[in-house]
Parts: sequence; structure tokens; C-alpha cells
Amino acid sequence: MKLGFIKKLDFLLALGLLIYAVWFNLNLYRLEPTVQVDPNDNNFQFALVDRSNQIWDYASRKCSGRIDFPVCHFSYMADHWVSNWAQGYNLPFYYSHIPQIAIVASFRALSALGLLGGMTLFTFYHWVIYLLLCLFPIPVFLAIRIVGLPWLYAGAAALLATHISTDGLYGLDPPSFLWRGWGLSSQLFAMIFLPLALAYAFRYLSEVSGSFVGNLTYELSRQVRTILPFLQPKPTAAGGAGKNGNGPGASAGTIDGTSVRTHFWLAVVFLSATIMGHLGIGVMAMLSAAVFAVTPATVRFLRQNHFREILDTATVSLIRIALLGGTVIFFLSYWIIPTFLGNDYHNISFWDPIWKFNSYGWKETLIRLFDGNLFDFGRFPILTVLALIGAFVPVFLLTRSNGQKPSEPEEGQHAADAGTETIASAGPLFSFSVLFLFWLLMYFGRSTWGGLIDMIPSMSEFHMSRFLVGLHAAGIFLFPIALYALSQILSDTLKFFLYPTSRARKAATPIWLTAVSLGAILVFLVPPVYRQTIKYNELNDKLIVQANENYAKQAPEINTFFATFRNLPPGRVFAGRGGGWGKDFNIAETEMFMYISTFGIPTALWLPETWSPNSDTEQYFSEDQAKDYDLYNLRFVLAPPTVKPQPFWTLMQRTPAWILYSAPSSGYFTVGRRSMTVVSDKTSLANIIRLWIQSEIPKAGLYPEIQFGDEDKPQLWPVPLIRMKDEVTYLTSQGKRQNIWEFNPLYPGDGPKAVLSGQESVDTDMQFRTRVDVSEGCSECLVVLKQTYHPNWRATVDGKVVKPITVFPFHIGVPIADPGSHDVVVWYQPMPLKTLLFTVSGIVALSLIAYPLIVRIKSRRAKRR
Repeated sequence: MKLGFIKKLDFLLALGLLIYAVWFNLNLYRLEPTVQVDPNDNNFQFALVDRSNQIWDYASRKCSGRIDFPVCHFSYMADHWVSNWAQGYNLPFYYSHIPQIAIVASFRALSALGLLGGMTLFTFYHWVIYLLLCLFPIPVFLAIRIVGLPWLYAGAAALLATHISTDGLYGLDPPSFLWRGWGLSSQLFAMIFLPLALAYAFRYLSEVSGSFVGNLTYELSRQVRTILPFLQPKPTAAGGAGKNGNGPGASAGTIDGTSVRTHFWLAVVFLSATIMGHLGIGVMAMLSAAVFAVTPATVRFLRQNHFREILDTATVSLIRIALLGGTVIFFLSYWIIPTFLGNDYHNISFWDPIWKFNSYGWKETLIRLFDGNLFDFGRFPILTVLALIGAFVPVFLLTRSNGQKPSEPEEGQHAADAGTETIASAGPLFSFSVLFLFWLLMYFGRSTWGGLIDMIPSMSEFHMSRFLVGLHAAGIFLFPIALYALSQILSDTLKFFLYPTSRARKAATPIWLTAVSLGAILVFLVPPVYRQTIKYNELNDKLIVQANENYAKQAPEINTFFATFRNLPPGRVFAGRGGGWGKDFNIAETEMFMYISTFGIPTALWLPETWSPNSDTEQYFSEDQAKDYDLYNLRFVLAPPTVKPQPFWTLMQRTPAWILYSAPSSGYFTVGRRSMTVVSDKTSLANIIRLWIQSEIPKAGLYPEIQFGDEDKPQLWPVPLIRMKDEVTYLTSQGKRQNIWEFNPLYPGDGPKAVLSGQESVDTDMQFRTRVDVSEGCSECLVVLKQTYHPNWRATVDGKVVKPITVFPFHIGVPIADPGSHDVVVWYQPMPLKTLLFTVSGIVALSLIAYPLIVRIKSRRAKRR
């Protein structure tokens, strides 16, 4: 009874800390869901939510009446065209899309039930990200308990989880998420699952104490049987599993197979959820799992175990991480595999600052760490010290225990479940020391490691400055380890003074003394930690109130523009650029070009993402060149009254806050002629496209074709062909190497003998129609759609399927072979492979969920009999 009460008290105290941590966040950030306009990345994130909401209706129309309606509908939601920026791009094809689908689905469901009271999607979205940030202590609390630390320390970790402080370094700190900060809500979608993903991966990958039978195939099958219960052979009297799990039907490891299976599948679920929230953070979670897989063999090596035992442990760990990673990749294959297949159409921008890709190097990183700027910007380095102590304690105890046989957990129990034995043995939690070191080294980035870091898959195009997230995640697990060690030292010291006899001093430390010790430490540490968080948010609140007041004054006029735009022909809007008059043309505290794109109005020259192949070269647009407006279908100009209009701008509407002009453009379609072919990789095109944009050739309707790959072309190629060898060097068809600045390969020629006829139509920026009249002798004639090319675009001419090609700057060209009048339809089609992989993985997932339910139902029926 007494022990049960003590355990309950431990839990209740921890729960109190958790509740306080969540309440503090909810109260401190209460103005976040009241915002009316965003100044940060939330413009991009909400635009994706808003676009998903549009596509929901489009998909419902397209899939109506189909027997596979759910699959068809999801295929559009997970793979559609986003036309807001950079000539459009299929962002959900490459970028996380499940959060947007979940937000739209929940918004529609709750609205249908009448539970939102007329709340807009914009406000609902901000409530979602507000709650995700405020509730982050909950998964931290659960994760710390899952790895085996006592409840009190899980509560302490929850208390500190949302109080890391940096100077806006894109980590797991409030400046990454709040209104005055970066607004990285995409990180929030992954961050909420990250602690549980790491905790369950740690449990599964550290449970490898079972012996290896020496046969790789058998060990692989044994591990597979452990995680898939329907493959388990029924135990027999003669051949049941032995006590140590080494029999034919045995589970892998000394703990029972059910525990291993549970940890495996929960690791799969939370790793998948993390990846679906944010691919980059998901990659970090998978790399962290790989670190956990390496650690058990490392521990045995440091303990100077027999080489065979080290090798056996490493083999089992390798099998387990392969099963874990392979399973996660399988269930997300519908997204991951097409992303790799479509890599040629995913831009690496040279406009992005180099530190994003290369990080800061070892010297700057270590200076920031020991100055406290990675965990404690603006305050004494409290969390920095806790992280370093938490990393040091398991290493110290592990090295001190060399040569000693560690205490084994009881049968059916993981080492981490042994409470105080977790720290005493140090083996399991040594993983988090290694994890902290690993992410510190990774955060050095390419600035330190050079091309060596590219040996890790997917690193060549990764923003390595984001590895701070991995370092912060490791730190969150190290904080309670440090608090555990410090509270043990303090409680042992207090016990020396409180208990006069040596026997009493050697007895187990009472829970109340541990709680008092931890409480004293938290009372000392928490106030200065929280003070910095409060200080940062004070200005945040003031800015939100100010922006809301300014928005209220301007809302009527911006709403007038939105109403006007809905009645205009389809086209993009030029509202200035950040380096010109656009930076001072604002709605509240947000640039106008940023704000209008958030609500689905296609713009140009603002790059919240740089993945569209048109992102880089679009910046060569010249405001004083009429041909550039036509090239990008910048059909309308929205400018403040103070801006002097260009001669070719035509006044359409004037208000005190803005003036709307029209600019010369043929619309989303134009006619052209394929003038040459440029074979290149995706990184060598920018300069030659720039030459083309800034020449008179686009005005003549001459469009070079772009092809990727090194395969040989037929000698009788119908147009001149060059091969780009780098950004400035090309090979002629005769094999001569030349420089584009010395020998410009672009040349003028006869324009297309074709004209657009009739009115173009656009359906949700997913389907475009026009009509073209082609005259005799129009060789290599094209209808060009001014959207970014991707292989998922489809086209028909008079109902016959035609394969589109890529033409400069990176638009869609539809070949027209015959003279006459033709109807042209171009539409974006979700990738069939994506749909197939989703269907297969979905069927497998549903089967795995259904199997235990069916077994349980059958078991209950059998008992009733």
C-alpha cells in the first residue's frame, strides 16, 4: 500500500509539472491565434492549406461517382499544382502534405458539425499551430518516461521543453514558431511527434541483448517473426521457446516478443508521422535511429566484452535498423520514391545563402555552444550546462564501470525500466550522449566535412543548418538525465545530514527526499529560463496587437482588391519585389506581394520556396520591359499610388491605398517555335536561360527545348543541339567546347506561323484550355503554357494525346504538327506510380491493423463457447 501510494505521488507530482508547463504556454501565447496577417513563413504554410482546401472541391468533382473515390481523392490532395509562386510548382509532390490534408479535413468536419461558429480557415489554422506549440510538453513528458526515467524527471523535462532560446537559428525554440519569429509551422507538424519517434526507436533498437545464432538468414527471419505475430509458429510441447528466447519460435532479445513488437510498430508510426510532418526533421529522426542502432555494440566495446558478443550485437542491431527503416520507407513509398525519381525537376537555388546548405563550421558552432547561444541566447547558459552534464554523466558512469558486469534487467523488463538502475548502469542512456555528439558533429556541416558528408544518403541537397533541430532534440532528452544526476547528488548530501546512522544512509533514498531535491533545483533553474521566454514574447504580443490594428484599418480596401481580382481574366499579379518599391507596399506589417499570394493569387518574384526550376531565373525579370510581363503572364500590376507607372501599364482601378493596372500579355498560353535543344543537368541552366530572357529572342517566339540526361541524340536532330558541361561551358554538335559569354549559342530566327484564337479557360489552375490557328510551313510549332514544366503535365491536341516538352525558361511546350485550327488542353495529373504505391501500402497497413482485431474477436467468441 505504501509503495503504491509513493508511486502514485510520484506520478501526481509529475503530472502537476506537465499541467503547469502546458498552462504556461497556453497563457503566454494566447494572442497567437488572434492574428489577422502573418509576416513570416506562415504565409507560405497557410497558402498550402488554402490551396488544399480548393483542391478538395476539385478532387471531389473529378472523382465523383468513381468506385475508388477515396484513393482518387487522396491522389489529388497529395499531388496537385500550386500556382501561387515561381510560375507554379507541384509542391505536395515533394513537400509534406499530410498536415495540410489533416487541417482541411478537420476544418470541414468540424464546420459541418457546427462546432466552429463561423471560424475562418485562416483562424482555424492558427489555432492548430498555437495548440501544437503549447502542447509540445506532452510528447516530451511521455517520451522521457518511455526511455525509462522516473515520472518526476519526465515532468521536469516537460517543464523545460519549450524554453530553448536561440537568436533565430531554426531550432526547436520559440523564435522558430512565434509571430515575430520565423513562423516555421511545418517544423511544428513534425516536432510534436519527434520525441515519441526517438523514444520508441530507442526502445526497439536498444533491446538487443539476445544471443545471435550465427546464421544471418535465420536471425533475419527471427526478427521478422517477432514484429509480425501472424508469422509466429504455434508453440509445441517439444519445441517451445526457451527462457532466453533462443528457441525456434522465440522472440528476439531477452525481453518478451510482445514488447519488442509494440516498440517496433510504435516507432514505425511515430517515425512515419514525423516524416509526414516535415521531411527534413524526419530524415533527422531516421539518422537518430541509426545512432541508437550503433550504440549497443559501442557500449559492449567500451566494456571490453568479447569480440564475438560485440559482433553479434552489431549484427542484430543492423537487422533491426534495416527492418525499421525499410518499413517506414515502405509505408511512405508513395511520397519518397517519386520524390527521388523527380529530382531533376527539384531546383537547388543559388539565391539561397550558402550557410543554409553548409552550416557554420566547427569553430563557429563550438563558440556558439559554449557561449550558450545554441540553447540559452539572452540568458545564463542553464540549459547548455544541463545538456553537457546530461551528455557527460552516462559516459562517465560507463567508463567507470569498465570491466564490471552490468546488472541485468529482470525477465520481461527492459534495462530502462529499472528506474534508478538506468543511470547506475548508464548503458541504455549512453545512446543520448552519443546522439548529442553525433548532431553536434553533423551541425558542423559541409563547412567542416566537405564532400565526406555526402556519403550519408540525401545530404547533397540538405540544408545542414537545420541540424540544430537534432541537437535540440538530443538536448531535450539530456536535460532530465542531468537533473536526475544533480538531484541524486543533492539528495545523497541531504541524506548524510538527515540520517545519523550509516545503515540509514545506505538505504534507498525516499521519494519525498528526491522530490524535494529536484524541486529545489527547479526552483533555482526555472525562473531565469522562463524569464527569457517571457521577455521574448512581450514584444511578440505588442507586435501582434499593432499588426491587428493596422490590418483592421486596411482590410476594406484589400478586400476590394480581392473582389475585383475574382472577376478578372486569369493571370498573375506583379506587386513589386523585395528589392524595390515592393518592400514598402504593405498590408499591416506584411509586404503586399507576400500577403496576396497567401490567399491564392498567383504572383512572381517572391520566393517562399526555391524548388521550382523557374525560381532562380524568374529573378531576371525587368520591370521596365513589356516582353517580360508577357513571358510570365504578369497580366496585372498592383502598386501603391506613389509608384510612377511604366508606359505600357494601363490603369484599371484606383483606390487611396492601391492602383490596379493591366500589362501586355497573351495570357497563360502563347505560341512559339522550338529553335534548338539544350541538353543539361539541372544545375547548369541558369546562365543560358538568363541570356535568353534578356535578349529579344523570347519576343520573337523562339523557345529552346530543355532535355536532361547524357544519352546520345540522332545525328539528324531537327534543330541545333548543344550540351551544357557546366554553368558557362557547352559542347556544340560537332563536339567543340565553347563559352556562352564568348560564343552565344542563341540566335534569332523566324517566329511561329500561328496565332491563338478564342478565349482561354482555366479550371482551378489544374486544367488549361485554348485554341490555336496554325499556318502552313510552321515547323517545330508549339503552344506554350506559362507554367513550370513537370512530367506530370498531360496534353491533348484535338483530343489526341501529345507529349509535352520543356522549353525556356522552364515552361510547358505542346508540339503542334499539322496546320489548321486546334483545341489544346493541358492539365496536371497526379503521378500514377504515386497512387499505386499509396494503394498498396494502404492495403498492407489496414491488414496489419485488422489482423489483431480479428484475432481478438475470434478469441472472445471461442471463450463464449
